[in-house]
Amino acid sequence: MNTYTFSASTFNAPLLSEELRAAISALQPVEQNGRMESQYTLVSNRARNEVIICTPDAVTESEVQAVIDAHDASQLSASQAKENRRTVLRDKGAARTLAEINELLDL
Repeated sequence: MNTYTFSASTFNAPLLSEELRAAISALQPVEQNGRMESQYTLVSNRARNEVIICTPDAVTESEVQAVIDAHDASQLSASQAKENRRTVLRDKGAARTLAEINELLDL
């Protein structure tokens, strides 16, 4: 296992996790004992403005650094975007057109 520490004043941990898995094939979950297991650990230390990532030996620091350099913390992860859509749809006081509802549901 490799452990890398990166300085990052702003980051979105759920999005960074998605980006790491998408960019580095060695970080894709694998099935072990009938369960899907993560191949890395991401720890965000906001007090020190750093991200600590533990990866398998096959992953280089430059691969992880490239993902961090491209990371835009203002974007939402898929799970965050989905939750935002649910929150908007739960707002019973808002009038919506069918087109707006379909857009929120990604139809």
